[in-house]
Amino acid sequence: MKAAPIARMQRYLESGDPILMAEAIAWVQINPGGAGRARIYRYSRLWC
Repeated sequence: MKAAPIARMQRYLESGDPILMAEAIAWVQINPGGAGRARIYRYSRLWC
């Protein structure tokens, strides 16, 4: 998995924009696992 999508999703979560945050959370749910995904998932759990 490339780092660019993971970094983008991280920025989406950090933006605070509800639409971008929903996009990032949906992305995490449908993409395969990995270290970056785990980091985003932990972060996204704060907002769910």
